[in-house]
Amino acid sequence: MILLIARKDYDHQYGLYSKELLHIRMVAEKLKTLNFNLNDHWVIMTSPFESDKESTEYLKEFLSIKEEVGESELLIFGVYAAENSRKLFDAAGHQDIIIVACQAVIMYLLREAERRNFKMTNYGDLYIIN
Repeated sequence: MILLIARKDYDHQYGLYSKELLHIRMVAEKLKTLNFNLNDHWVIMTSPFESDKESTEYLKEFLSIKEEVGESELLIFGVYAAENSRKLFDAAGHQDIIIVACQAVIMYLLREAERRNFKMTNYGDLYIIN
């Protein structure tokens, strides 16, 4: 199972990061209301960008996920977006993973999930793929 969380692109430079944390907290609370069992086997992953890492660390702490946050160059899309989304799904395999990324990256991942005929459920900025 893959959980995709679309990070809002607030301008961290101008002190709007508190809005991003509020958004991440609302998504995390939604996860809790859906009764997800986020035990030790879940992995949380993001891009190497500082804003993504901060949001992911907050989510990890809020959900009490024990694994270290993983960074993946595959979550930096640019020109190779479609290829990177395929590689990311191949790498995810049978592992339960939470991915926090900007909305553009999430859209590419959703297209790849659709191409692979995965079942997708949407709860606002939270997408469940299995």
